Amino acid sequence: MNAQRHFLVVGYPRSRTAWLANWLCHGGVHCGHELLARCVTPEEYLHERFVDSGRNCAFSGSAETAAALWMPQLAALLRGAPIVLVSRPEAEVARSLERLGLDGDVRWAREGLEYARRLPQTLEVRFADLDSEATARAILAHVAPGEPLDWPRWRMLREFNVQITPRRMEQLGRNAEQNAAALGESMAVYKGSHEDTKTRRGDGAGSNL
Repeated sequence: MNAQRHFLVVGYPRSRTAWLANWLCHGGVHCGHELLARCVTPEEYLHERFVDSGRNCAFSGSAETAAALWMPQLAALLRGAPIVLVSRPEAEVARSLERLGLDGDVRWAREGLEYARRLPQTLEVRFADLDSEATARAILAHVAPGEPLDWPRWRMLREFNVQITPRRMEQLGRNAEQNAAALGESMAVYKGSHEDTKTRRGDGAGSNL
């Protein structure tokens, strides 16, 4: 376990983090998805979910939209581990969420993603470039140096489109509310927009994956 190398993929909702987690599970690489949704603290994520989920692989990581809520703490815990930031304009993210009937206000994630962008271990890639083989190779080289690209698998998965659900957005909201004290003004913006959305939509159950 000591020789295992870790990584983290971060981005806004609707930035293909689920797709990346799927694609990055091959060979000696394991990548979980939204493990933070099941954790109360960053420490629990690291020790109980992150490490154990891929303990038999040389490279173990996770793709997390909720990482923006805990970015400074996660960066400290991961101690320089590679980070991939999927960059997508907020306006595009908002339109994509609203087409699904979800709240398009993602300002709650802005501060954490900007923090990730400034870290020296972060590779930033554009959402629009994720279908590029060159981008795929750059991501793999960053998080799993020396691991060969499984080109047939990447090509097969390239057209996959995984949807976020209202249930997942509710989970993000609960995580955000638990960390309100540390998030300051950005958290207050998120909570207000989240409550407005619940009022407009009502409390009906969302679809499940």
